[in-house]
Amino acid sequence: MQQLTSQIQEVAQATGEMAAGVQSVAASAEEQAVAIEEVTHTAGSLAEMADQLNGLVSRFKA
Repeated sequence: MQQLTSQIQEVAQATGEMAAGVQSVAASAEEQAVAIEEVTHTAGSLAEMADQLNGLVSRFKA
């Protein structure tokens, strides 16, 4: 009976460790999603600036 109790405790500990690992991965994924949104926004802003710069430069080419 004690062996069974010990095995159950080991399984419970392993399950807790796996849950902590899953939470860590989920938090990392959320951080990456936020970073990707920021990069997407920045890329859009840069594209707008590039369009404006092209418009200004084209005035000098004409």
